[in-house]
Amino acid sequence: MRIPIKVTGANQVLPVKFSILAVFTVNSVTFSPPLVDFGNVFHKSGSRFTVIMENHSLLPQQFSFVRLPKEITVVTDSGTGNILPQEKYKLQLEYRPTQSNVYEEAFIHVRMITGQICARELKLPYVANVTKCPIQVDKSKLEF
Repeated sequence: MRIPIKVTGANQVLPVKFSILAVFTVNSVTFSPPLVDFGNVFHKSGSRFTVIMENHSLLPQQFSFVRLPKEITVVTDSGTGNILPQEKYKLQLEYRPTQSNVYEEAFIHVRMITGQICARELKLPYVANVTKCPIQVDKSKLEF
């Protein structure tokens, strides 16, 4: 967008003409895939999932994973960092269940900050199916 401006000073014969040029952008960030599926996870084990975060903005954005459930950790950069304009950023999420026999479906919250005053929170859905492992191993016995 171009805004023409003309400034005329006192006792000045010719006016000064210039334009202000503005470029608009969105603060859009997308996740690929849009659903984190940890799959079938055995109790007392873990599952990792890779998510690609893409910045569609012409500005850099700060991100941080907030209010994470105790079962989920962000392996990459402790869940905070900066994503540059038009950058694709790989993140690894890890799920370690705390209880057995549960199907969990909820959201991972990501706070995005663009500039000084623009902040928003995104919800990334996730699912996990936790089951008890059919094989139990102890020091002296193997149980099926």
